[in-house]
Amino acid sequence: MREEEKLQKVKEHYQRMDIPDAAIDDAIKKGMEQASAQRRLRRSFSSRRIRFNLKWTSTVVAAMILIFVMMIRVSPVFASYVSYIPGLEKFVELVRFDKGLTSAIENEFMQPVGVFDEHEGIKITIDSAIVDEQQMVLFYTMELSDELRDRVIQDMERSSFEAERTAETRFDQLEVGKVQLLDEHGESVMASMQFSSPVPDEERKKGKWVNEMRFYFHEALDSGQYTLQIWVQKHDPQPGIEREFFDSTWIIPIQIDTSKFAGMKETYELNETVTIERQKITFSRMEVFPTRIGIHVKFAEENTHRIFGFDDLELVDDKGEKWGTIVNGVTATMPGENEWIIYFESNYFSRPESLYLQFSSVRALPKDQLQVVVDVENERILKAPKDGRIKKVANTGMGLSFFVKMDDRDEHMYLNIFEHKYRDADGNELESNSAFATNYDDFGSEGEESNLKQIGLVLADGEFTNPLTFTLNDYPHRLDKSIRLKVR
Repeated sequence: MREEEKLQKVKEHYQRMDIPDAAIDDAIKKGMEQASAQRRLRRSFSSRRIRFNLKWTSTVVAAMILIFVMMIRVSPVFASYVSYIPGLEKFVELVRFDKGLTSAIENEFMQPVGVFDEHEGIKITIDSAIVDEQQMVLFYTMELSDELRDRVIQDMERSSFEAERTAETRFDQLEVGKVQLLDEHGESVMASMQFSSPVPDEERKKGKWVNEMRFYFHEALDSGQYTLQIWVQKHDPQPGIEREFFDSTWIIPIQIDTSKFAGMKETYELNETVTIERQKITFSRMEVFPTRIGIHVKFAEENTHRIFGFDDLELVDDKGEKWGTIVNGVTATMPGENEWIIYFESNYFSRPESLYLQFSSVRALPKDQLQVVVDVENERILKAPKDGRIKKVANTGMGLSFFVKMDDRDEHMYLNIFEHKYRDADGNELESNSAFATNYDDFGSEGEESNLKQIGLVLADGEFTNPLTFTLNDYPHRLDKSIRLKVR
């Protein structure tokens, strides 16, 4: 299809988005047909909870931090024509860090929805969607009434000091704060949810902006009518200020027809085992979906080390084109004690002839060095890994801070080194709801040390018995070995 014809087709496609038709419908069929046509064409020529404890919440937090250090990767051809489609370039901007989702839009796998609900001067429209059996990405628009928009502008013009002093509702931080997806029986769908942080203030001045939310399904959906329940927050969560929601609930129907993406999963059996300093890692299979790729990894029970993560992990074809791990979304899950599923950008629509999995090292520690014991009262480390990377601990204004020696490669990497649950001396389990990290050089170097990073936890409220025991969830100690496996 010539570029002009494709442009006109996509333009007409999105001009009809205001019609509340069947939501997850016709365009996905077009994407499937196009993908099938591409497969036939290729055959004629040649004979799918930072893995921070691999729990959903921690994973999403890590991914949202990593997003700021990634490069924008958008097809030049794609960018040349989406700029002419009103609104479409904003959706592309939202997924610009995911090469697979960008490709899905380019191949017309995004479908119009055009269903909305309006309360309290706020109109929320689900504009379009990308969906398969793994996940659903919904693109939506929030539009304020003229009266509410004027209040937003007034709030934005107030000084931050006044806003903090009065602790009033911040209308300049309006955004989706809570979402629930219900099936046709009104039961909550088993899915993990991610929605982005509020968009920049410049967009809010216009009283209309776009954003996106994602659902990661725990099990396959059935076709039918689903309901999206949305609650809008009046301000961002801030210390000492309880988050406030509008009284109304926005109700938006979503129609899902699973037949439109049935059969689009591709499975490749790998069964490749590599050994790195006597630690065995098996890559069992690769599952390719339109929205992402999942590679199943197993670790031998007899391994003496716990593997925290892979460095420079990516998929690359024989022409050097690369697909990285997911950075804005769920990066991995853990179906078993010694099994991960690591998620990559999808190349479903690219159809590379050959594909390789490669990485340069793994972050790991002996299993008997995973505990860090801290005398909080005296700010002393009683037990830590033997490599001495954890230099000291201190009670700072941010929380309990650990000063960790990092490698040069970790300068821009956020490692959530502790699990969020920990224990006191009486064996009571406590839980931190917040973690933080910053380069210690920002505060001035300490002696001859360099590359120190301040990593810490905000401790749970209430009393505890000293000392505290933390479990490592990631750590900058590595086993180096370059690996390259052919996976297709």
